[in-house]
Amino acid sequence: MSGWRPGYTEPGPHPLPPVDLAAHRLPIRTFNIASWYRVHRCALGPLFFGNTVTYRFDAPDSEYGVLYCARAQAGAFIEVFGSPGSDASTVPD
Repeated sequence: MSGWRPGYTEPGPHPLPPVDLAAHRLPIRTFNIASWYRVHRCALGPLFFGNTVTYRFDAPDSEYGVLYCARAQAGAFIEVFGSPGSDASTVPD
């Protein structure tokens, strides 16, 4: 979506995953952080693992839920309100 940021152009199509994707190990990382931040709807609460197949890291078949959070307050805010193509005139309910 061109125009959301000056000088931004849409990237080309994503490449297909490697044919041996199932053989790759999932990288698991441990962070020594006292707090994580999350912007959430009041009705859902801070520890909510959504499985709506709506957002970028959601499981394609809703086979697991995803908790969206960040190491910094700004990251949590941007994750919700700063996405390319988001409509700044509306706020998610």
